[in-house]
Amino acid sequence: MTKVLKHRNHKMVGVTDIENIQGFTQIKNSKRNGMDVFYGIQLALNDNQPLILYPNDSLLADNKYVVLDIETTGLNREEDKIIQIAAVKIENGVVIESFERLINPEIEVPQFIYDLTHLDPKAIENGVNIKEALNDFGEFCKGAVLVAHNAQFDIPFIRHHAELNQTNETYINHTVIDTMVFFQANHPELKKFSLEALTRFYHKKIGRPS
Repeated sequence: MTKVLKHRNHKMVGVTDIENIQGFTQIKNSKRNGMDVFYGIQLALNDNQPLILYPNDSLLADNKYVVLDIETTGLNREEDKIIQIAAVKIENGVVIESFERLINPEIEVPQFIYDLTHLDPKAIENGVNIKEALNDFGEFCKGAVLVAHNAQFDIPFIRHHAELNQTNETYINHTVIDTMVFFQANHPELKKFSLEALTRFYHKKIGRPS
């Protein structure tokens, strides 16, 4: 990214993130090509951030869970697109089903997104459309609690594009658990709360649905 900006005679670049600073380390560890970098962040000040969003009256142990992650072309759900949805369904502590869809966003995907996500550009180009992917995912999620790390990014992104594309499922009736908030609440002594930090802390590997 800085190489392109340098070629266009820019001397500085601004980097911002939403509700966290996970993107800062990627810039800090990348080649800046002599450019100055300044940082920004969008935060919502809330001392009572809920651990569970849209709760219901059931016991957590009685539910099925869909643990999900999405990859997107950027951070702005109004302008950016979803290019991957991956998830596993868990019941009684056991993975019973997995889900993955690669999605053609019908816009150009920046190279740094491919570098960040390790997705294959050809696979994305040959992916399904977003409406088909979200309809399939809606069927996969029926009756389940949704779980995501930084769910307050993933779930609104999914809901926005579900509404925009008039899919069968709008994802508004699911209880949502945000594992990043749980991680922060249980380990306030830590400085990083990214998915990578969580898996390192618990000595787990990040895998792909099979």
